[in-house]
Amino acid sequence: MKQRKPYVIHQEPGKVRITNRDKLRVDLLDGFKISDILELKKFNFIYLTKGYETKGLLNGEIVDMKVRYIQVFKQ
Repeated sequence: MKQRKPYVIHQEPGKVRITNRDKLRVDLLDGFKISDILELKKFNFIYLTKGYETKGLLNGEIVDMKVRYIQVFKQ
């Protein structure tokens, strides 16, 4: 069984890559941090809203999930 990443990045419909000034929703599972996401390493980001906390599924287990809304900028 394939291991899931401990995060999910939601972009606007039709977008393929993350570019400057994109607004994203990021679901962080099991205590993962935005600063640990490889796709976002080359960007600075600001939080648009705090988001919320709920439960999510990671590899068949129920874990804590934090949802954050951010905007990314080139470094």
